[in-house]
Amino acid sequence: MSTIAAIPPEILSIILELSCTDRAHAVASERPLGFTLGLVCKSFRRATQSCGLDIRYAYVCTVEKMRLFLALLEKRSWYARRVWSLMLAESEMIVQNIIANTALDLVAQILALIDSSSLRVLGIFTAFPYYAGAGTAPATLILPTRFPSLTDLFISGTYIDNPESSNLSPFLPNLTRAQILRMTVPPEHLPEDLARLAPNIVRLKLGIQANAISATHLAVPLGEYRVAMMERENRLDAIEAGEDYQALPPPSRIHTFPPNLRQLVVEFEPCYLPYHIKEGEASIKTMIESMDRGASMFERLRPSDYESDDEDEMDDEEDSWEHLVYGKMHSHRSTEVLVEEEQEKLRNLVQNWEWSTAGLRLLVNWRK
Repeated sequence: MSTIAAIPPEILSIILELSCTDRAHAVASERPLGFTLGLVCKSFRRATQSCGLDIRYAYVCTVEKMRLFLALLEKRSWYARRVWSLMLAESEMIVQNIIANTALDLVAQILALIDSSSLRVLGIFTAFPYYAGAGTAPATLILPTRFPSLTDLFISGTYIDNPESSNLSPFLPNLTRAQILRMTVPPEHLPEDLARLAPNIVRLKLGIQANAISATHLAVPLGEYRVAMMERENRLDAIEAGEDYQALPPPSRIHTFPPNLRQLVVEFEPCYLPYHIKEGEASIKTMIESMDRGASMFERLRPSDYESDDEDEMDDEEDSWEHLVYGKMHSHRSTEVLVEEEQEKLRNLVQNWEWSTAGLRLLVNWRK
């Protein structure tokens, strides 16, 4: 009687891959089914590792685990590096990491090694918030290659861009949903960057601190986006009512965000201040004044009031989306709650990544 060992490895790999395909509502915090199958016997382990079934989706948290994951990838063939969904996180606020950008360097190396054509969902969380132009803050993550299959992106504490020498085609051509959170100061040309990098984004969430610099960078683009989308709706209504398209006046505003964007959610990150330190009262007062100026500029553009903390569900039907949504205004808080709230932000990001990995995008949180 033939045994499992008699099946050629390439045939066994196909059989196991079929058993891992279309698994309903897989939860990313669990081990991939390919990893579990690899525990059955040596033949199964060799087969699952040879085609990447054991790392089809992976949650890699801490710098040390990123190093181990990188070492694992380096030992594998290209075909065995097929990762469909990946979450990379570093939540420890260690000064050495922020100076050397240790976590971000590892993220870049891992993304350079995986099969870029297979990645569909990506999450990245760095310990410190992103600050455009600051020499000591985590730098922008320069994508090492194009990711043509990526549809969902969740990043917090960093920013992404493509190399300056690669402007011929979008690096994320099929990205449709993105959340870019925990930006103390966003890049000055954020809308244009995203339009070049991922022109087909339909739903975007930005987490920014409502300071004066952020307002200077984004207040005008947000206003232009709002007006442009209102004009678009008016034109569509006129066409549906039977008016001649050619006779309609041309749009007065063209926004600079990705052209296919249909909903933009803005979440306001607080500035954490050491209220208890008396020696820094003057600096704290200056920071509060800057936050108040920025908050005032953003509030003038607020499209509608945010009604409740419990209103965290948003209709996933595109026709019912509000084009511009503001969250509650959080200007400043005590540093005493910093660690607890940062940990909560990591949990929320991981949960959204898990829902997207499982194909349950209706459950992804766009409000908080």
